[in-house]
Amino acid sequence: MGDEERFSTAALTPGRLGWLLVTFRAELLERWTQRVLEDPAVPDANRLSKPTLEDHVPALVERLVKRLVRHPVEPWGERVGREVGASGIGVAHAHQRIALDYSLPEALRELSLFRVTVLALCEEHQVTLHGEEAELLHATIDEMMTASASELERISRHMYEQLLRSAEAERERLKMMFQEAPAAICLLRGQDFTIELANLRILDVWGKTDSILGQPLMEAMPELKGQGFDDLLRGVLKRGVTYQSKEQLARLDRNRDGLLEDVYFDFVYVPLRATDGTIESVFVHAYEVTEKVIARRRAEGLREDAVREVRTREDLLAVVSHDLRNPLSTVLMGAKQIERWADESESGVRTKKAAGTIVKAVDRMNRLVSDLLDLAQLEAGQPLPIEVERHDVVELARQAADQFEPLVSSRKLTLRTNLTTPTYVLCDGDRVQQALSNLIGNAIKFTREAGVISVEARRTDGEILLSVSDTGAGIPGDLVPNLFKPYWRADAQRKDGAGLGLSIVKAIVETHGGRIWVDTVPGKGSTFYFTLPAADAMPATKDER
Repeated sequence: MGDEERFSTAALTPGRLGWLLVTFRAELLERWTQRVLEDPAVPDANRLSKPTLEDHVPALVERLVKRLVRHPVEPWGERVGREVGASGIGVAHAHQRIALDYSLPEALRELSLFRVTVLALCEEHQVTLHGEEAELLHATIDEMMTASASELERISRHMYEQLLRSAEAERERLKMMFQEAPAAICLLRGQDFTIELANLRILDVWGKTDSILGQPLMEAMPELKGQGFDDLLRGVLKRGVTYQSKEQLARLDRNRDGLLEDVYFDFVYVPLRATDGTIESVFVHAYEVTEKVIARRRAEGLREDAVREVRTREDLLAVVSHDLRNPLSTVLMGAKQIERWADESESGVRTKKAAGTIVKAVDRMNRLVSDLLDLAQLEAGQPLPIEVERHDVVELARQAADQFEPLVSSRKLTLRTNLTTPTYVLCDGDRVQQALSNLIGNAIKFTREAGVISVEARRTDGEILLSVSDTGAGIPGDLVPNLFKPYWRADAQRKDGAGLGLSIVKAIVETHGGRIWVDTVPGKGSTFYFTLPAADAMPATKDER
């Protein structure tokens, strides 16, 4: 027999509560749902669907009906127990409602409305509840409400404790971040700018300890008086506008010895408002940039020194190029005339020799002047001027080597050339001869008596490779990186030369799009290599030139 059959009118006489709950179950739940949706005390209910609202109250109805079936209520019978197992339903109700962000009053309001709906339905159908029926109904609803309230309170307390723990952990994390931040940070409160918070970095910058916390800024740091910082802070409090400054000078007693030290900061003053909108404190965020300022000023000073040095050098070069070359030309012409005029007598031979020495000295001076002018142009960021034509590099190398024959002979050296097959390049012939002459001159300078110097040229993949080798002392490996720097000499004790030759050679080669390098073995000699772009194999005609 089903519950509905058992709860026929006859079966439930004189108790009719079970009959009412079974017969009008759907209507009861519909009316309860409508009450919940319309009740202003349950504001979030209107966003819920009916199935969500009917999830626990229907279970409460079923539990109550089953209790009535097992133990029919009679007005003269033994008092029945009030417990019908509604506590579990109340706990489930609490969990779901708190997941939907219900408050305790809102969740209990639903159950209270169920009680109102049942009583209204009884009155409408003229069902008078006997004492035990009424007591069972109210006890069941109260049991569920009590369990739900208790669980909601437990969950809320647990969530509150979790929030407290999370807030405390977050506060500790923020405190740690605040203290360990690379920036200097502090919080100044009130009109006297009391130091409420200050991290380790700003205390270190100030040269203070945390004993200054709670003190007004100007009392904790009297050296700041008159430096304008109090005016800036008052302006931020008054206007409520963030203030920023770059490389602001502050004079601080960082060593606590009364001696003020210049310190520079990039900083921001940020006004902070209270809940009523008034500005009650200033947040300070600063970076010390003292080293950057000093380094920049030092660099500016060095740059000014460099500008003055360049200007002085340019003035000197102007003197060298104009005021020195003219008398050198006069001296050279005179020396050559003396050479021509000298007779074959003993005194004439001595005179011709002396004149020849003068010619050589003037040639060296002219080469030095040319090197200085070339270097000045390079240091000014300008490329060396070249006039590119088609040349036989073998002929250029041979001419460069031939001019050193007298010097080679006088120093008892051997100059070998491996220059046979014509090899054509696109280059400035005078500049290439200048580069080869500098390399050959260096080789002669650093090669001992009876040594050998070799000049070679050969074609490689799309390039012409030229080399100048010697059997001199070689160059220590740690000196090689400096070889092509201006004014640098491998043997600083030697006074013959200004250290410009190799730097000029490098500039000439690179201006032509070539490369230069050196292979050297201390005690055995050195070989300098450089490349030039190859032209076609056939010589150009006169018209092409």
